[in-house]
Amino acid sequence: MMMRSQALRALAKRALSTATATASSTPHLTSSKLLHGRELQFLLHEFIDLQALLATERFRDHDVETIESIVEAGSTLAEEVFYDANPVGDREAPTYDADADAVVHPAAVVGAPSGSTPRAASSA
Repeated sequence: MMMRSQALRALAKRALSTATATASSTPHLTSSKLLHGRELQFLLHEFIDLQALLATERFRDHDVETIESIVEAGSTLAEEVFYDANPVGDREAPTYDADADAVVHPAAVVGAPSGSTPRAASSA
């Protein structure tokens, strides 16, 4: 089990160093466009009680540094890759059509390429 924890830590550190030029050996939760670092700290340490969770048999092979590295890498991935993936869909929510029993997406979302703004309708 200890090797898995070490492998996870190494993978998370590699992901962080690739994603950010200033990755440090001691991870800290930083703020991003999506979530403030203090909110992450609160969720992990006060709401979830990470120390108590890591003391249980199931998670005993992991440590706070590993978990924070994984959360930081996930946050970086979410911000740099997925954050702007569908800006049109983020602005225009789908609706439910009860008659058709289907979710209907706005035309601008259906026709827009990934990561773009709605295209103007062409006149044919």
